[in-house]
Amino acid sequence: MGKFYNIQEEDLKELTIDTRSIVQSYKDNTKVEQKYGKGLGNLNITTEKKGNIYTFEADMNFNKDIKLLEESFPLVALCFNSGKSFYQNLNVKDEVHHEFKNNHWGLFFINNDQKGEGVYRKNAPVNFLSYNFLPDFFTQLVNLYPEMLESSYKRFQKGESFTLTDETKPINNEISYVLAQLQHAHLMGNSSAMYTEAKIIELLALQFDFVSQKSLKKTESSLKTNSDYHKIHEARHILLSDIGNPPSIKELSLQVGINEDKLKKGFKEVFGTTVFGYLYQHKMYLAKQYLLDSSLLINEIALLCGYDYVSHFSTAFKRFWGCTPGEMRG
Repeated sequence: MGKFYNIQEEDLKELTIDTRSIVQSYKDNTKVEQKYGKGLGNLNITTEKKGNIYTFEADMNFNKDIKLLEESFPLVALCFNSGKSFYQNLNVKDEVHHEFKNNHWGLFFINNDQKGEGVYRKNAPVNFLSYNFLPDFFTQLVNLYPEMLESSYKRFQKGESFTLTDETKPINNEISYVLAQLQHAHLMGNSSAMYTEAKIIELLALQFDFVSQKSLKKTESSLKTNSDYHKIHEARHILLSDIGNPPSIKELSLQVGINEDKLKKGFKEVFGTTVFGYLYQHKMYLAKQYLLDSSLLINEIALLCGYDYVSHFSTAFKRFWGCTPGEMRG
């Protein structure tokens, strides 16, 4: 984090953050400290870009109750608050403010050029972190994970701005672990952008899993306890930990301590696809990132994605993306 800079109280009664200018200032793998507005307290903003993910972090502490205007344009944002609670409104025209509690997170879909606002209390420090991506990348993710994202995408295409859930949800240990991994993404070197994108997809899956759990409680579900849900996520972690030599359904069920039928049904309920359908999607997304973001040879990428033979890899890739690896790379 850069140093705080002091804002003189007499300069402005309201502060404005223009996210369009923020995005335009991004450079790959470079942290940039930004200074916005004047007046009413201390504000420090740090931005960073890795691949398709734009990171925005703001530390703020004001000496009066204020409203912070936020001029925005279409993007999707995974947001986290580790400071005091504040109130947020995606569109000032709606005049509806939602509480963003301490140690909570949420998924926000922001559409069109519009003005939202945050309401901050005097001497109540806020640490706000968001991972943002633009509509083009959202479209790519929808093509990869339609079961998870399509309904939100349809609302987004209609021009709606909305939150995935009415209230933000607590940051649990699982979320904290992923956030810690994101903080150390730079250690991945040339793969840091791809690693960051993979972790964002993991956070999206956890956010949508929360929604699906609430929905499934209203219908008959094969997963009856929180332990069942934890085991499904553990199965997913094991599945992706060695994509070149994944366990069988039987082996996976034994490793997480759940029967095969519950594993298969539960995986479909949580992630919207089969166990090996999910693995296939993951491999194809990983392959695309290697092709576009690295100079690795296609046979090297095939091996990294769990394929011993380039021909098998090329067939699977074309079936998923509609073109060969060579055509994708151009």
